[in-house]
Amino acid sequence: MQVGPALWMPFDGRSREWVAARFAQFEDTLENARLLLMRGPFDVHLESQGNRLLYVKDRCHNSDPAVSLHVVPVNVADLVVDRQQDGFENRDFDISLALSRTAAQRCVVVKSLPDYPIAAVRTGQYDPGSGRLFWRTEFRFAGG
Repeated sequence: MQVGPALWMPFDGRSREWVAARFAQFEDTLENARLLLMRGPFDVHLESQGNRLLYVKDRCHNSDPAVSLHVVPVNVADLVVDRQQDGFENRDFDISLALSRTAAQRCVVVKSLPDYPIAAVRTGQYDPGSGRLFWRTEFRFAGG
């Protein structure tokens, strides 16, 4: 499987058709992401069912900075007690642990959202060692 312009990764699969179908699932997921929430270093889409965010980038690397993802509920009582004072649920993640690539070589990270009503999503990228922030943005949902 080609994972970069000059990078190939060997792996075993059930069959050529099985492998092709798995990569097609990523492309289908992108097609179902109907709402572009944010454009930036990663384009962030809300899946049409509204329960997952998709971070999409043409080229990314395992060394890309970590991603902050803070989900702000409509009702703070929906958060676990330890998070209620912060007012958001922290769902930060490391790109290298969450990254997938599509057949078209786009980088995709799929993150599930909680079941409670969401007022806003704050996301960005930062260096976990220094805390240096590279970019950050917020999307507020209607009624939130």
